[in-house]
Order: sequence, then C-alpha cells, then structure tokens
Amino acid sequence: MSTTKKGSKASKNADSINSRLQLVMKSGKYSLGYKTTLKTLRQGKAKLILISSNCPALRKSEIEYYAMLAKTGVHHFHGDNNELGTACGRYYRVSCLSITDPGDSDIIRSLPGGEAGNGRETLRPIAMSTTKKGSKASKNADSINSRLQLVMKSGKYSLGYKTSLKTLRQGKAKLILISSNCPALRKSEIEYYAMLAKTGVHHFHGDNNELGTACGRYYRVSCLSITDPGDSDIIRSLPGGEA
Repeated sequence: MSTTKKGSKASKNADSINSRLQLVMKSGKYSLGYKTTLKTLRQGKAKLILISSNCPALRKSEIEYYAMLAKTGVHHFHGDNNELGTACGRYYRVSCLSITDPGDSDIIRSLPGGEAGNGRETLRPIAMSTTKKGSKASKNADSINSRLQLVMKSGKYSLGYKTSLKTLRQGKAKLILISSNCPALRKSEIEYYAMLAKTGVHHFHGDNNELGTACGRYYRVSCLSITDPGDSDIIRSLPGGEA
C-alpha cells in the first residue's frame, strides 16, 4: 500500500480522536493520571481508559488488569504522554486518563476499545418446587453457619478484604468465604488471587450483614479467610472447600 495513503489515514484518525477528546474536556468528566485512573476503575465509574504509547509497561499492565475486571474499554493512544497531554489541553505530560462521563462527545462509541461487554446476563425464571428448594437452602445455611461459628471459637481466620488478600498472598488461606453483595471488582480480585494460591472459594448464601452475624460480629463482613479451621470440618464440607 502507498505509504502516503497510510500516513494520511493515520493522521485523520489521530485528529478525529483529538477532537473527540477535546469535547470530553469541555463537556464531560474525566480523571488524569495513573492513581486517579485506578481509583475510578475500582469504584466502577470509568467508561473508557486511554493509555499513552510510552506509559511504563508495569503500570499499563496494572491498568489493563483492573479495566478487565471492571469490564471497561481500553484505548491505546497513538502518541506519547506529551501528545496525550496536549490533546487534553494540558501543558504537562499525561500517561493515562479515565473518562467517567463523555459529555457531548461520542468517543466511547467511536474508539475500538470503547465498547466493552457489560457482563450482564439475563436471568430466566426456572420452574421448580420453591418450597423444597427453600427448605434445603435453609438447612444448608444453618449447617454452614454452625460450622462457621465453630471456626470462630476454635480456629484462626481473617475478616475483611485487605486481610483476606494478605493471607492469600502469604499462602496461609485454606478457604475464602465471600458474601453475595461483595462488590464485583473486589470479588474478582479475591477469586483471582485464590486461583493463584490454589485456595477454595465459597460464595456465602447471604449478604455482608448475614455473614457478619454468622461470624458473631455486630458489623458487616464482605469476605473472610480461614487459615485454620480448628475443630470445624468446614473446609471438607463446603463445595468450594477443596481447590
């Protein structure tokens, strides 16, 4: 192909992205920089991520990983951090940015990385005897709760997101329990570390209030890590217990 044609096409695309980006700067909401970009991804606010061509490899990988968990599109900007900064109307370098609201711009629809699957599934009702199902679920819940109480009395455990991740990184966790309303991004991160550590994960039947109550606490618990079950057979009995 003629190099002049290729060059003109790339130039047109660059100008198109820059004009859309300028419209975001005027009418939308965004966060510039590595730390604030990660923050918007963790909070689930990011709609699209732009990364400059010379963004450090480690930072780029980390942003892409969190974007994958948050199901957010990533676009690799054609220029370096100086050019991305200029495109944003700034007089400083910008290695990455997060668009939380595109405003009047159609940048999310137009860019190749802009359309990320929302990961939602349509739930279909299943015809089944609800009474039998309910009683069986109730028995299982009571069984899990009693085993969990025995862990609290005789075993070792860590409550909360940060301490659960710490035990997984250290290779001490034997089983992870996650509440039903644990944020999706945190749940995915815990499951990822549990997979690396070859540790079983059990999705608790109730929300963080119920999991906190089952642990004998007066506060919410979104996840917990069991490092020593004590006298309880919870690791053998739960479906996620054997990894």
